[in-house]
Amino acid sequence: MRYLKFTFILSMFVLLFSNQSNSMDNRCYEFIEGLKNLEYDKFSSNTEQNVFQDFGFDLSTDPIKDVGFDTDKDAHKLRRDKENYPMIGALTSMKGIEDFKYKDVVISVNGLDLSKLEDDKISDLVYYVDLNKLHEIVIKRDKKKLIKKIKAHEYQKEYRYFQFYLNSINKIDLKNSTVKFSAFISSDKEYAESVGWAIVEHAKKTITRFDEESQEVKTIDCDEIPYDYAKENRLPISGETFGFYDLISEDKDKVYESVSIYVYDDESTDDKTDSLLSITYYSEGEWEIKNEFNLTSFPFDKQKIIINLTDAEDFEKVYLAALDTNLRMIDYNKKNLKIPGWNVVDVKFDTNNNFDLGGVVFNQASITVDIERQSFYYIFKIILPIVLILIICWSSVWLNPREVESKLTITIVCLLSLIAYNFVIDNELPKLEYLTIMDWIILASYFFAAAPNMLAIISFQLSEKIKYRKLGQKVDLFGKRYGITSYIFIILFIIIINVSSVPENTINALSWAMMR
Repeated sequence: MRYLKFTFILSMFVLLFSNQSNSMDNRCYEFIEGLKNLEYDKFSSNTEQNVFQDFGFDLSTDPIKDVGFDTDKDAHKLRRDKENYPMIGALTSMKGIEDFKYKDVVISVNGLDLSKLEDDKISDLVYYVDLNKLHEIVIKRDKKKLIKKIKAHEYQKEYRYFQFYLNSINKIDLKNSTVKFSAFISSDKEYAESVGWAIVEHAKKTITRFDEESQEVKTIDCDEIPYDYAKENRLPISGETFGFYDLISEDKDKVYESVSIYVYDDESTDDKTDSLLSITYYSEGEWEIKNEFNLTSFPFDKQKIIINLTDAEDFEKVYLAALDTNLRMIDYNKKNLKIPGWNVVDVKFDTNNNFDLGGVVFNQASITVDIERQSFYYIFKIILPIVLILIICWSSVWLNPREVESKLTITIVCLLSLIAYNFVIDNELPKLEYLTIMDWIILASYFFAAAPNMLAIISFQLSEKIKYRKLGQKVDLFGKRYGITSYIFIILFIIIINVSSVPENTINALSWAMMR
């Protein structure tokens, strides 16, 4: 894919990235300090523009399983639906936004069924197209097929590489609907001398030199310049435009930011003395965001943690291109990401768009973590003890009807025990406007704990009158036969109804209970 390009940067990030700035060469200080008096507009667009000729969308990709960090192997494959059709990811032009939507399924292009084509062939049909020809694209959206007869179009954007991947999920707070996580972010901005910007010429005068011995131009790498120092001296930094959507807090003590500067020979121009200035932003730290949770199936629920990194740069000027290392890290996360109390089912990385900020379109990158709750704790420490309490409660129906005081004592103690369990659950969940599976189980348990109490009183009253003793015996027999068995049936019924209402939020272990 055009936006997946592997570099050696990942290994450098993983092995060498530290929270202490290396001592810089004096020429790096000369370059940074010289920016104070340099006449240039920090916010002007002087980056090199790339020409795109396509339909205005990208296709989503996933990492190849067990791809690892071997650069000789391809890291990505097209993301496909259950019928093997590719899916649209980021929209890359305003024309593309008019015709397509994120997650549209592409059925065919010019009559060719994409489910039967290899990834490379599909890329040719989507990215290398005739601008003068009318193309027919069939997509599926909301289970409906739509036919688009459109032409490809040409547009220009800065091709800006970036990286965004998870280090860890540190805390999931269901009561406050928040997630605390640690992540790594980097963004690269390149300025060509051929564009004619003063900062590139300034870099050539400070952090490059001509080596007499080798008769070659030598450059100084300015690594890990403190972010605040670089910003104070008016260095243009692409990372300034990044921000987490739904951000609640940032731990300043745990966020480290730095900037690195490199100068290369620009091999894309005819003038072999032209240089290319690269300014790379790095950030690593801990943040907390708002996240929506659907707890209907609690404690058998499956959740999505969605972390959106939005770029406030002008959508029509910048193409946000993820490096290949993102997918390699996603594959690594799938196997190594650990969250106490949860099983990590899947981790996905996407480049897409944000339409929620005042009607303006922004580029966005998203990491989605699918997790399943480890339910054994709730089964063995809450649900099974509740069932045991109900069994003890219903055992009172085997006592003599005349021992009504003993029966009432047993049932009331059981009811109080259930109330105590309710407090345990309340401490873990927010006050919801709907009932979870656990809420329904406890509510049903209240009724079934109260039922033996009522039966004890009715049975006692009937046994006191000779003409009603047979009826009293029938009541006792009914309680013995159907009391606890009907409770078990009701619990299963509660589970089936709830998981069927939100199958996408229910752990796979309960797939048998879903009514399809």
